[in-house]
Amino acid sequence: MFTLCACGSWKKKDSQPLWITDTNESCSSGSICAVGEGKNAEESRARAMANLAKIFENQITSEFKTSVTSKAEIVQEESEDFIVEQTKLLLEGAEIKKTFINQNQNYALAEISKSKWASLLRKDIELIDNKIKARLKEKSITSLVAVEKLLKERAPLERKMQFLGAVSFIAPISLEALAEEKVRRQEEIRIFVNVNGVDKEDFTALLKEGLSQAGFSTTEGNQATHQMNVSVKAKDAYLKVQGFMKKSYVIKCILKDKSGKELSTVVFDYAESGRSIDQIEAKVFGQFKTDVNERINEFNIQ
Repeated sequence: MFTLCACGSWKKKDSQPLWITDTNESCSSGSICAVGEGKNAEESRARAMANLAKIFENQITSEFKTSVTSKAEIVQEESEDFIVEQTKLLLEGAEIKKTFINQNQNYALAEISKSKWASLLRKDIELIDNKIKARLKEKSITSLVAVEKLLKERAPLERKMQFLGAVSFIAPISLEALAEEKVRRQEEIRIFVNVNGVDKEDFTALLKEGLSQAGFSTTEGNQATHQMNVSVKAKDAYLKVQGFMKKSYVIKCILKDKSGKELSTVVFDYAESGRSIDQIEAKVFGQFKTDVNERINEFNIQ
């Protein structure tokens, strides 16, 4: 009885193709393969595609870390880009090569050619590089920030190309060179700040600090390359709480270049409550200083 059972079990196992347990049996070195199983053909095919995505992403999942330091040691930046496993990835060029049905279980073998995938990735990289080249021709600091985002978008694609053993294009500019160019352009810009509608001294100091944190210097008179006119308007807001008041603020910033051409208008809206105007303004203006830094790209400084 033991012998008969053992033989029966061996025959059942041997009846299914080897690629179900060993994808190398049907997958060439120039391809990536994965198996999926399900209760029907559609489910097994979908899982095969999902598993193919997981294999690919798990192979290249790593911490992408670049330290950028300018020669003048003014800029130090660490950029981290994590390639996260994606359970659902649209695999252009992937195909279901084989299927098998064993009783109520369906199996599917998904395969994609490494060279075909590399070709698709290369097109994506070329598209990003064209965008980078176009942005580099522009003179604004905003364009350099856009280039930085594009380079970070490009990095995972480059890692995938490396995993596939394929060669891609060299980026139009490196992160290090970009940081140096950003510093160089910022050093050429000096902003004259003109404030109306609020205590000039305290508010102007906060605004200058916000601009400084964003990498821009301020100046007075003829030395300025840009002028920022700032108006602050405040009005009472309804608050039914004894001992407290509420005010809303609209801070409007208009940036012009040396010739007087308007480059941008950026508006900040706030609503704060407190026991006194000083307390409210401390909250509003403190947040404004932070927001100027975070929204600096909206000023279109060039």
